[in-house]
Amino acid sequence: MRNLQIKTSFRVVTPPTSNVGVPS
Repeated sequence: MRNLQIKTSFRVVTPPTSNVGVPS
């Protein structure tokens, strides 16, 4: 559960460009 929250926060903090490098 904690991992999910971190992942969501990371996605919001990181720009769409970083999303390409992140397969998650």
